[in-house]
Amino acid sequence: LCNWQTLDLNYSKIEELPKEMGELCNLRFLGLNWTWELKFIAEGLGKLTNLWTLHRF
Repeated sequence: LCNWQTLDLNYSKIEELPKEMGELCNLRFLGLNWTWELKFIAEGLGKLTNLWTLHRF
């Protein structure tokens, strides 16, 4: 999972981001635009130290 750099979940019906998100150590872009069902963002998101862009509208 450490090789992923982009995760585009735009327009998805995802309800929560799993705690394993923190294992995406090289993630640079996380797209969460128009994810109206998203209710919970796990603490693991704080471990994404290489994250440059987080889109959430």
